[in-house]
Amino acid sequence: MTQTREFRGVATMSYTSPSGVTIGRYHNTDVVTMKPALNQASRYVEITLDTGGWRTATTKTRMNQFANQHGINYQVFQKNGDWFVDSALNGTFVYNGRVVTFTETRR
Repeated sequence: MTQTREFRGVATMSYTSPSGVTIGRYHNTDVVTMKPALNQASRYVEITLDTGGWRTATTKTRMNQFANQHGINYQVFQKNGDWFVDSALNGTFVYNGRVVTFTETRR
């Protein structure tokens, strides 16, 4: 079974830009981009998820690893072939298309 607590694996890296944006990259796609809230003391962050056109189990795993490692309250899952995001702030919503952006809280 794949571990889901740390953002790691083959062709996987994470880095933070000088502006404070944290990116989780898998192969050549920034699968997760986390922008801090304007108020740095805030628990809120803007999350962008990007499949890069690859809707695979590994892409979902990397997205969930990033959330767990950084203490963000979302999870990506699949049911009957459709992708969903379960978000503490937004509830569960369908993840259609390649990219989705939403606001979330840190734990």
